[in-house]
Amino acid sequence: MSSVKRIMVFNIENAEISDDAELSRLVQMMYNLPEAEFYLFLEKGASLTSQLRKAMDGHILHCTQTDLEIFRHPDGGRGNFIKIHRGKELFDWERVVTASSKEFVRFTIVLSELKRRELEIQQHLQAAQAQQSKNPLILEPNFNGIGISLPRLWALVKSWFRR
Repeated sequence: MSSVKRIMVFNIENAEISDDAELSRLVQMMYNLPEAEFYLFLEKGASLTSQLRKAMDGHILHCTQTDLEIFRHPDGGRGNFIKIHRGKELFDWERVVTASSKEFVRFTIVLSELKRRELEIQQHLQAAQAQQSKNPLILEPNFNGIGISLPRLWALVKSWFRR
């Protein structure tokens, strides 16, 4: 062995994304872990859940690669899949799996650049809003264009004396 590559992989089954909250968690995880690889497994012949279809059609998620001849590993549980080429099985257990198990399609999914930028802007706006809520000066139409928020000023003065 001349090198080792460590990657974070998330195997998601189609039925796991059945409501908007789960889709939001997936999108947030994909945003927070851009270095990870995300695979979506769909039983061959089945259709995507409405949330995933909406995310794909709405340019939130993109499918970059589709792999066929994927089967659930007989020794593994949920999320454990293996690629076995039909007719080219190497072991008896692989022949049993291809003959008796359902075939899946594996989609490599990524967060769209459009959605990534949207989440980044949202994050910056929230940070700016949190920072602004601490500032006692108000720059809007007031006396000479400058106002002071007394509750914010009091919180600022108290924080100075606590140090």
